Amino acid sequence: MARHQLSTLIAAGFAAVVAACSAPAVPPSGAAPSSTPVTVGAVDFGHIHAVDLDPADGSVLAATHHGVFRVGPRRGTARLVGPAHDFTAFTVTRTITEDGPLLGSGHEDDPRTGTGTTETGTTALGLIVSDDGARTWASVALHGQADFHALSAAGATVYGLDTVSGTVMRSDDYGQHWQHGARLTATGLDVDPYDPLHVLLATPGGLRESLDGGITISPVKPQPPQPLLLVDHVFYRFGTDRFPAVTGVDADGRVWALVEAGWQLSGMLPAAPSAFTVIAPDGYLAATGQSVLRSEDAGRSWTSLT
Repeated sequence: MARHQLSTLIAAGFAAVVAACSAPAVPPSGAAPSSTPVTVGAVDFGHIHAVDLDPADGSVLAATHHGVFRVGPRRGTARLVGPAHDFTAFTVTRTITEDGPLLGSGHEDDPRTGTGTTETGTTALGLIVSDDGARTWASVALHGQADFHALSAAGATVYGLDTVSGTVMRSDDYGQHWQHGARLTATGLDVDPYDPLHVLLATPGGLRESLDGGITISPVKPQPPQPLLLVDHVFYRFGTDRFPAVTGVDADGRVWALVEAGWQLSGMLPAAPSAFTVIAPDGYLAATGQSVLRSEDAGRSWTSLT
């Protein structure tokens, strides 16, 4: 399928989902988006839950306890670009050739709104979507019902780790309808970009995988030398015949890559990671504490963006 056809399919699919949703709109998202520059050294992100690229302009977005920030290119500043929700999960929808809208989850910034609450007393957002670089968000499904702490998407297939039910959840229609899968404790997950029924899960007991869309889980062979905290696929676009590789980080910040010879140490973060995303075959984003980091050499060296 041509690139422009895939792009149209992604945009049309999410537009249809948002229009058809019966879930209420996320209240704070209707307000005028914030664009206030913030000096990172003077602001507390609270916690950086996820990092990724804005597909519209290639800038770095950091999903934090206090909203989504656009980071850089000047070190030391960040810009809050939308509502100050606690974004516990955040990702860009992708196919082999195209990036699509942003997906998020977490807790509303106003504990007085809604009735479905998390352990913090704030309303669970369920799945929300943005097609304007995180400035505004619309509710897709599960508002007040699901609290995803990890999201991964490949085209119409979306996976989430739901802390309310304690299960892996999967949607095959851009997040509008969901089914519960295996119950387990996991810190990260990532869907195979070539096979939407194959998903990897980073657990305290080791790397697990499902070949049936999250219903049954089994150990990955071979296992990485250390349990991974976060995992992601490295995939190749534009008609290449190269298949996706797998990389991830452990709790101490070591970066591991699965190659034909097995797992190899690829690099080292300066501190324990809270977020990790592959943006290109050798391009990684990560977060440690209040720092957003970028590597262009598969994790061997890192540049701080904050």
